[in-house]
Parts: sequence; structure tokens; C-alpha cells
Amino acid sequence: MTRPSYINNLRDLLVADSTLTGLVSASSINVSWKKKDIPFPCIVITQIGARAVGRLGIAQSDSGERMVDENVTFRIDIASRTSISNINDIADAINDILMVEGYEKMGEIDTFDENKNTYIRTLTFRLVDVYSY
Repeated sequence: MTRPSYINNLRDLLVADSTLTGLVSASSINVSWKKKDIPFPCIVITQIGARAVGRLGIAQSDSGERMVDENVTFRIDIASRTSISNINDIADAINDILMVEGYEKMGEIDTFDENKNTYIRTLTFRLVDVYSY
């Protein structure tokens, strides 16, 4: 059994959307924070939780394989030095992409980093995936 790479799949979804990449360069959509300077605006994706639960009893796929429910939680940080309006546009684009793909939005919070003079919005999403092995 090969488990899906959920975080890379999420990045691929975001990078493939022309509306989002019109607002944020694809090279500024990253998995985890990098030690180098990232140009603004940027999106940083972090997996903050995962839980796999095997199904017992008759919960098998059509081919007789065992089934697993996997819950994966992501934190998506959007950072911009332009304006809160820029953050809103980027967040709306991300919401549109992920909601259609079956991700569940769990929350969001806005902050302002005075040291970096940067607006930051943190979005939290969960994906529930069922697969067999």
C-alpha cells in the first residue's frame, strides 16, 4: 500500500489554479517555511495533524481489501505586505479551490506582524480520505 502524499497533492491543486497563480507566483506557494527569504505575497502549507483509522468487520473494498479513513489537517498561511484586500483575494481563491475538492474549512485568523510589516491570514482545512490496502 502506498499512502497518498496529501501535502504535495494540496500544493499541486493550488499551483494548478490560474486564478490563484495570478495573485501569487507558483514559486511562492511552498510546503513548510523555508530558511531563505520568500517573496511576498506567499502561501505556506503545513500539515498539522493526521489520523488514520482502520475499519473493522465487513468494511472492505469491493476487491476485499481493508479500508482506512484518514483525516488530515492543514494550516495554510497567506502573507502579504500589500494590503488586507490582497489577503482577502488570495484566501477567497484558496477557499474556492479547496471547497470544490472536498476539503472542509475549519477556521481562519488574521494577524499583522509588525516586525516584518506583513499581513498574515491563517486558514485551517481538513481532508477526510478513504482508501483501501
